[in-house]
Amino acid sequence: MVRGEDLHITLLFLGAVPEARLPALRAGAAALRGRPLMLCFDALECWQGGRVCALVAAPSATAQALHRQLRALAQGLGLAVERRPLVPHVTLARNLRRRPARARSGSLAPLHVRAAQFCLAESLAAPRGGSRYIVRDRWPLG
Repeated sequence: MVRGEDLHITLLFLGAVPEARLPALRAGAAALRGRPLMLCFDALECWQGGRVCALVAAPSATAQALHRQLRALAQGLGLAVERRPLVPHVTLARNLRRRPARARSGSLAPLHVRAAQFCLAESLAAPRGGSRYIVRDRWPLG
């Protein structure tokens, strides 16, 4: 199970960012404008690698707009950006050996989340597998 302090909503995965690009990434993110995000987590899926994720089946226009801005910023800095469409999600468990019976793909009782900020987080390998996340910077929405 992912530790509570490591739960986060992924809007754009950047992978390794060279240290020299971080100041420009931070400055660009600080200049982004957007409204707070309203996200409705309403699906539960098992993904490759034994991951169980809660996800937003239909991302809002506001979330899509922020994702596009973040993607354009990253691409403008020459960072490799995934081409997958936006699927805001929270990883709840990792590295499961067997697919849990209760985590089969399907509906989830809707959980509404309001996000009034976004952040740059660094992923670090945890000693027993999985990842730990350290927030390096955060910016307000709205």
